Amino acid sequence: MPPLAPELAPPPGVDLPANFYPVLHPADWPGREHCLHRPLVAGADCPLVVAYAIVTEESNQTLPNAALEGTGETIETIERQAVQNWLTSFAEASWETMEPAPGTSVVMARIESDAFSSGIVSPGLCKGMHRSLDEDTIYLGVPDRFTIVASNDPVQFTSVVAGMYGDAVDSGMAPLSPTVFVSEGGNLVGWSQAEGVAPGSADVSGLHEIPSGLVLGMVAAATTMINVGDGDSEPRLDRWFGMLERHAESGGDGIAQGVAVT
Repeated sequence: MPPLAPELAPPPGVDLPANFYPVLHPADWPGREHCLHRPLVAGADCPLVVAYAIVTEESNQTLPNAALEGTGETIETIERQAVQNWLTSFAEASWETMEPAPGTSVVMARIESDAFSSGIVSPGLCKGMHRSLDEDTIYLGVPDRFTIVASNDPVQFTSVVAGMYGDAVDSGMAPLSPTVFVSEGGNLVGWSQAEGVAPGSADVSGLHEIPSGLVLGMVAAATTMINVGDGDSEPRLDRWFGMLERHAESGGDGIAQGVAVT
């Protein structure tokens, strides 16, 4: 489990419940017109936005734009409380560190909560994954709302996250994004994506145009949605990375390149 770095304490004067969290949405989320939000990574074209909501099993109550009027609070102070709530609620998450291919390390956890993927908003959580992977730069994916996965291998990882996202789309298991986000020292600084995928949109039509190297990754992922703690995570990731490596070595389309930080 990645050790969690300390976060700022919740700001005084904000009366919000313990299940008030950051919640991620695709950039074309209809609620952004009326709800308080920011881009996950600074920049107008970021493929995900961060909103803030009271999350229950039945529904999410998202904070509207007008919520802070007259309170003296800012989106930054609200986010600090939401992140602190996340760290408290998911402190016991079971994280696995794996080596599915030579030179490739992966850290992953999965909890069935709409808020779990939003942990990547926390610099403290990201710093913990940096320490687990022993890298200054790491790559993170949130292919569905229930999963956070990180790696030190940007090229193969881009393909694997696209495959996991494709599986979530096919199964209806809360798909979120095929995008890989880049963290430097715990701060999200950019993103990359596999060819043929529209990372800033809920539109998944581009999945049908992904090169065959990526399709192999999706086929492997389609029957292997990970539930961390079931004792079978490492062999499954082994197949994802291994199939892509073998396909590239045999002269196939290979793995999508071009993981420049946006």
